[in-house]
Amino acid sequence: MRTLTVAAILALAVAGCSSSPEAAKSTPAGGAAVGQPIRAGQLATDTTAAGTVAPPSRFAASRPGASAGVFMTVGCVVAEANGEPIYADRVLSKLDPVLAAKVKQMDARSFRLEAEKQIRKEVEVEIGEELHYAAAQRRLKPEERQLADMLTVDWRRRQITEAGGSLAVAKARAAQPESGAMDFEETVRRQYRSFVIGIYRERYILPFIVVTADDMRRFYDTYKDKLFGDQGAIRIRVIKVDFTANGGRKAAAQKASDLVARLRKGDDFNTVAGEDNDDKRLKERQGLVDMWLTKGGYVVDEVDAAAWKLRVGEYTTEPVEAPKAFFLVKLDEAKAGNMKPFEDPEVQKVCHSRLRESQYNTIRDQELRRLSSSAVRKLDERMLDLVVEMAMQKYVGAQEKQAARAE
Repeated sequence: MRTLTVAAILALAVAGCSSSPEAAKSTPAGGAAVGQPIRAGQLATDTTAAGTVAPPSRFAASRPGASAGVFMTVGCVVAEANGEPIYADRVLSKLDPVLAAKVKQMDARSFRLEAEKQIRKEVEVEIGEELHYAAAQRRLKPEERQLADMLTVDWRRRQITEAGGSLAVAKARAAQPESGAMDFEETVRRQYRSFVIGIYRERYILPFIVVTADDMRRFYDTYKDKLFGDQGAIRIRVIKVDFTANGGRKAAAQKASDLVARLRKGDDFNTVAGEDNDDKRLKERQGLVDMWLTKGGYVVDEVDAAAWKLRVGEYTTEPVEAPKAFFLVKLDEAKAGNMKPFEDPEVQKVCHSRLRESQYNTIRDQELRRLSSSAVRKLDERMLDLVVEMAMQKYVGAQEKQAARAE
């Protein structure tokens, strides 16, 4: 990655933001005329205090009201998908929370590499969304596109209502960093796109997804511990036979086998764990792990897996081998879990919903690969460098603020 000077950044910003004829096209002010019906694919005029609504099918080239701190990326096109622009400010604003979290964790070089990786990834996400949106628009009927228009008008009106009826307040809220948008009208356009894709999904994909009772049962059996309760908790005792402490794996294996032989002859597990244990803390507690463990809670996976196969009072009849030691494990106590049954209507609702979503994502990914294979994709590496430089400027600013607070 080459480092750009401030002068070069400015030059790239001016050149890049004015070199795309498509991006330079402005949305006609006012949208549809007052009182006229909604045309498919275009928002009708909102005659409330909200003012007019611009057609949502194309982002405006500029972002009115953007702060001076981001003027260099406003309107710059970092990539295109089938002629539709992917704007640099949109990419960077969506990544602001992610990159801000990295400032305290990384030095400048590491941050630059992470920023470039995240920016490239987000550009691909934006391209994918653009391709799906275009495909949805082609498939939807005129009345379905008109439905998206009406839903968006209603959504816009509600945002203003929630802002106390003030368009200015709604715009101010949209300009907050956590909104991921640069202005209110962009949020409206993004919502329109969301409605278009949502209607396409509901009308042309989900009706063809089939989830059977057997599918739901398999899903439940696979994810019941994670989604529908737990298997309780256990307390265990552990004897550790360390490879290094006993002169290597072979010697450790022999010692572990000798300890098993003692237990089989009737020696008490707790006594043995307190007498011969290569873990000092476990030895002091006669092998007792001083906490209740949920499944997967013990630090050594092999020990955890063995413990959950035991009944209370049982111990492993063969040494459990892990990468650096052998272990003997005893289940001391167990608490029953709280597992929701498969017959619970809420459980079945979750199973059905998750399976539908999984099938939809599979279809969506297949479609994205198909669309990408025939799409015209352009990535402007100069603009990508510019976005990385803008991220670095924010990094430097954040570092300076931290230093100032520390003084």
